[in-house]
Amino acid sequence: MPGWQQFYAEHKGDKFEFLSVAVDVQGAAKASKWHNVARAQFTTVVDQEAVLGTRFGVKYVPFSILIDEKGKLVRGPTPVNVGKEDDRQEISQWIETGKAPTASGGDEKGGGLTPEQLTLRLRLAYAAKLQAGGDVQGALAQLKAARSLDQDNWLIRKQIWALEHPDRFYNGRVDFDWQREQLRREADEKRKAAREQRDNNKRDNEPREEVDDL
Repeated sequence: MPGWQQFYAEHKGDKFEFLSVAVDVQGAAKASKWHNVARAQFTTVVDQEAVLGTRFGVKYVPFSILIDEKGKLVRGPTPVNVGKEDDRQEISQWIETGKAPTASGGDEKGGGLTPEQLTLRLRLAYAAKLQAGGDVQGALAQLKAARSLDQDNWLIRKQIWALEHPDRFYNGRVDFDWQREQLRREADEKRKAAREQRDNNKRDNEPREEVDDL
């Protein structure tokens, strides 16, 4: 977020406005900390139910969505790192010239949500409600059920981690080394499970000799 504050300070004016959306099932009380640490001058809103991600089919952060002065979607969700010069230049050029940056594959979903997306959205909404009421375990159960519907959803994975291990997310800094270690362990467990499954299948398919009782 400090990087975006610097970018905002350099470009804010009549031609550019920046809105930050924090995806956090625990709400503004947790998310506002990082806004304050960055001394951000832009507005941050909180999406407790991951509505934005569901609507655009986004499963990761950070990403950017570019909208022009007429409210038209210029570019859908696109991975962005404001610390990278190429990403900064691309958005700066759009601000200054109006030339649309490289298009992304993520656009707003039209025609309503699929049954799977609707189920996902309802579980996330229920998780947020349970969390707000103090039922952390109930919220975790809903988040894990949601993740079972979308195993690759990084947004849901991080919400689960943040509830189970708040010290890794809200204790002065986000512990990215710890997150990488969790991913490594998960990958190892998946490979182990896959090997065991292959071994079981191999044993099941091996020819068996029948021995008559004497």
